[in-house]
Amino acid sequence: MAWYDKFNPFHMNLGQSSDHRSIKILLVEDETSIAELYVHVLEKNGMTVKAISDPVQVVQVLESEAFDVMLLDLMMPKVNGLELMKSPPVIQAKEKMKIIVLTNLEQESIIKEAYALGASGYVVKAKLAPEQLITVIKDTINPSVPGEKKPVDGWFNKLFKPKS
Repeated sequence: MAWYDKFNPFHMNLGQSSDHRSIKILLVEDETSIAELYVHVLEKNGMTVKAISDPVQVVQVLESEAFDVMLLDLMMPKVNGLELMKSPPVIQAKEKMKIIVLTNLEQESIIKEAYALGASGYVVKAKLAPEQLITVIKDTINPSVPGEKKPVDGWFNKLFKPKS
């Protein structure tokens, strides 16, 4: 690592929490190349990741494992992410797990529905470098203001301001 890399946030190990407990992530993404990229970045930053490409498997996984955060794509075959958020195992898991929607859909109605169904965050993939997802996850788990839903880059703050 070069001397200047210590000032570059993309080269810092941002994923380690202060108590050194690994953040456990469930990544639900049907596109293999995107999932591999996110897994690489998240694991490189100290997070434990389980990636699932078939949304139907989420129900089985949540019945046997607990996660801190679910990164959920919306556009998937068989079951879309919003429908998945309505399933009883996901509803029950939301009591202890944060859900961050990770999609390229920017329609106001979809954003509102995701938050109404219990999403803690909404990220547009095309507007966020994969490395920036580390900060989004950490801010979602430990918000600076309890109950605060931070905009990722300010873009949806103009479009939709979630109610606390």
